[in-house]
Amino acid sequence: MAKQKRERKPAPSGAQANDQGVSLRDRIDKDALEKLKEASRTMREAEEKRKAEEREKRIAEQKVKEKNKSFEELLAESNLDWKKFK
Repeated sequence: MAKQKRERKPAPSGAQANDQGVSLRDRIDKDALEKLKEASRTMREAEEKRKAEEREKRIAEQKVKEKNKSFEELLAESNLDWKKFK
């Protein structure tokens, strides 16, 4: 015999049924909301600062690496076709 699938409907909880029109923003105090916004802002700024420092560090490392290349490495990276000039 084939099994019949039963549909499960989630029963509305008491808190959910009573507060359908009230959002989380309405429940949180304004002071707490401002603290969360400020924390979010500072975290975003710290992340941007970290990325900028990382980018600058990569650029500096790349410059040092470029400066210390040997003639052989520079010649290998050259896109000139030396056979054309023979």
